[in-house]
Amino acid sequence: MDAYLTYAVGEKGHLVYVDDVPNGENCGCICPECGSNLIAKNKGQHNQHHFAHVSGSDCVGAVESALHLMAKEILSECKKIMLPQYPLQELASVISKVLK
Repeated sequence: MDAYLTYAVGEKGHLVYVDDVPNGENCGCICPECGSNLIAKNKGQHNQHHFAHVSGSDCVGAVESALHLMAKEILSECKKIMLPQYPLQELASVISKVLK
């Protein structure tokens, strides 16, 4: 099953959810991967609401780029990241294996 593009770059340069913008080309959104204009498809009742490229192209990296931008926005907003505790000795062992 293909993943649908449900987030895009809005007019202010931040990610927007498909249901939070006007339907159709008036959404003013662009693809986070290729920068092309998008259409918001958010009025139907049978298919998942999503964005589609105006040109009809299938941008392979769009969903991954949207997730990457979302992670960057979250980190920028929160100003911190929580990581699990990792013993230093085990970390050194992993790094030495990677560097070999």
